[in-house]
Amino acid sequence: HLIAAACDDGGVRLFAVEGCEEGMHYSRSLTSYKERALAVCWHPNGHAVVVGGVEGLAHVVDVTTGRELMRLTISSSTRSVACLWQLLVLPDGTIVSGDSEGAVQFWDGHFGTLLHRFQQHQADVLALSAAPDGSSVFAAGVDAQVAMFSAISNDTAAGPGPTGSSRSWAYLHYKRPHTHDVRAMATVVLHGDQAVLLSGGVDSQLIAYPVGAFLQQHPVRLSKAPQRPLCQLALGGTSTPAGAGRSQGSESSRKPRQPAAAPALPPRLLCAHNDVCDVWQLAQAGSSSSGSGLEGGHEQEGDAVELVVGPRHLARIKLGVSSRVVSAAVSPDGRFVACCSSSGAARLYQLSTPAGPGSSGAGDADVLPSVRRVSLPAEAGSGVLRVALTNSHLITTHSDGSVSCSSLPDEGGPRPVEESEEGHEGDEGRAAVQLVGRLQLEPASGSLRHIAPVASKPSPASWRDYHPAVGALAVSPDATLLAAAGPAGISLVRLPSASHPGQSLSRLGSKPLHTPHDSPVAALAFSADGGLLAAALAGGGLAVYDMASGQMSSWCLEHEAGIAACLDKLPGPPVGLSFSPDPRSKRLLVWSSGGFCHFDVSKPPNASPPGSKRQRSKAKPAAQPAPEQARGSNGRAVLLSDPCVYVAYLSAHSALLLEKPWEDILKCFAPPLYKHRYGV
Repeated sequence: HLIAAACDDGGVRLFAVEGCEEGMHYSRSLTSYKERALAVCWHPNGHAVVVGGVEGLAHVVDVTTGRELMRLTISSSTRSVACLWQLLVLPDGTIVSGDSEGAVQFWDGHFGTLLHRFQQHQADVLALSAAPDGSSVFAAGVDAQVAMFSAISNDTAAGPGPTGSSRSWAYLHYKRPHTHDVRAMATVVLHGDQAVLLSGGVDSQLIAYPVGAFLQQHPVRLSKAPQRPLCQLALGGTSTPAGAGRSQGSESSRKPRQPAAAPALPPRLLCAHNDVCDVWQLAQAGSSSSGSGLEGGHEQEGDAVELVVGPRHLARIKLGVSSRVVSAAVSPDGRFVACCSSSGAARLYQLSTPAGPGSSGAGDADVLPSVRRVSLPAEAGSGVLRVALTNSHLITTHSDGSVSCSSLPDEGGPRPVEESEEGHEGDEGRAAVQLVGRLQLEPASGSLRHIAPVASKPSPASWRDYHPAVGALAVSPDATLLAAAGPAGISLVRLPSASHPGQSLSRLGSKPLHTPHDSPVAALAFSADGGLLAAALAGGGLAVYDMASGQMSSWCLEHEAGIAACLDKLPGPPVGLSFSPDPRSKRLLVWSSGGFCHFDVSKPPNASPPGSKRQRSKAKPAAQPAPEQARGSNGRAVLLSDPCVYVAYLSAHSALLLEKPWEDILKCFAPPLYKHRYGV
């Protein structure tokens, strides 16, 4: 296989890629031109390439002989030369060009004549793509719009020519899901011969469009890159020095604290990004400026809170440059950290704090916990999509739609694998983690066509076709139930308890819970008492289920319009959920990238349903103040000036909010496109 590369010196170099060898090696160079080459593409016959550059010329070059077969002048005027940013050759030989004038031009591949010129873009055209049969062409660029051009057959023509001269082209419509420059587009063919157009750009969004229904269906955002860190709080544990026993967090909440029990650890936060997993000890807050503590009940929203102990970085776990963390979890007691990489390999780490004289275990411990890697059985550590942890078990979901449960080692169990012994888990003869059971939840990816969607009529390019077998996980506070969201709905699995470690996995209910809208689940969360399960939908909805009946809760059914009105105030779809840790409370935080919304699922939301009338103001729209909900109102949306990374309850009266300033985000953006006249 040959790869053609357009170079700054005006030449086109060919590199060969062998099937059984790594990388590629240089083969030969073609004719070099004085202008800088910006674009190159292969002809469908495989014997020629089309190359263009800064002088507004396109050259068709024979790969075998290096001879120029045709030259096209792209610029519309001799007074200004257009840069040729993108080239494309259709299956019938038609050449399509996109330049710095914002023009999309179609050229006859046999005679080199201009067939059509479209000036639909207001700025440079940077990306071109076409349907597999060449009947549609898509163009995008600096103005962020994705335009569609369709071929129209001329029945009055004498006959279809080999170069497509019997077809004319027409501009149909455009979509603008991107906010910044669109730098790249590609068309892929899924199973069932369904073509999907993918686009990506400076705004770090990967968006998919169904080629066959580009005008009828909305585009789908496949990622929210740059990916926000994967964060999780550990609140329900107690300190466990080395050599001491381990206690369940749920039991400590039900039983009165004994004097001999170890003091509770400060909350720990797991933050995973790129190939790194960081474990932090959160700061401890004292009293507010008004003199009332967080738990006193007399503080007001917005009061400044003094910190008694600042945050502390406990440990950093690195997977390696070649790996990327796609899922991470921390146990409620903060003793174990699990993660899985993009290659599907799962890892488990144990954090142990050695006991010392005079150690209180809370905030005065200066010794950082030691990090040890624990070996995993092969059945639970390969092909992993998502991970979750309890105080006694590791739960992993796999690409084949199954879920595995493994028991965590006790303090006196098998010796964990040292971090320096990475990659040698099998040298001890047995794994430190024992597999308890494995249960099949979903069919493997690629066999999802038989699943009946919630909607009455499935769409031609449904999100179920490319959704992973398991997309979101949540474990109940008592560690007895697991909720796993997949293409078919939300499946409930009964987990083995700590008192019955030999109990196997079993499904709760014969059918999964269906969401009210045909949309994938972005996040799941259980209430503190385990009686409610909340699901945030990527389409902007919220579903709350009653675990006792296994049906949608009455609060969600009766106030659907009010809930939707509250969530519509959030910028972007919801991406996370957090219930209050108080078992007597039903308060829920729903957060997105631009803010969060506070609900009490035991009360109706204070929001007007869509379409309700309001009094018109005589002031201009710019002078009208933004409507602000009263503090403490049910369903109040709090908008943030900086992007939101994570929101979660710390206690019944406090919450943790992580933001990333826009200044740090803008530093990661690619510079804007500057057109430079080379040679001047």
